[in-house]
Amino acid sequence: MKGNTITISGERYEIITKIAETKGLPLTVMVEELLNKALEQEEDAGLLNIVKKRKKENKSRKTLSHEEVWR
Repeated sequence: MKGNTITISGERYEIITKIAETKGLPLTVMVEELLNKALEQEEDAGLLNIVKKRKKENKSRKTLSHEEVWR
């Protein structure tokens, strides 16, 4: 894994530092955890948009429930 340097604003840096200290984690680990959570949320939001689009497109079509498909 290649490491890079990023800049975090003063207030955010202080908050992340406090969270890391509370959890007993190194700052870099805490930042990585927070970044991973943010990326997961972005991914979830993208998938939700796909679901909404498909529901909208399929309103006039007959759909089957999970239970009906797996009978």
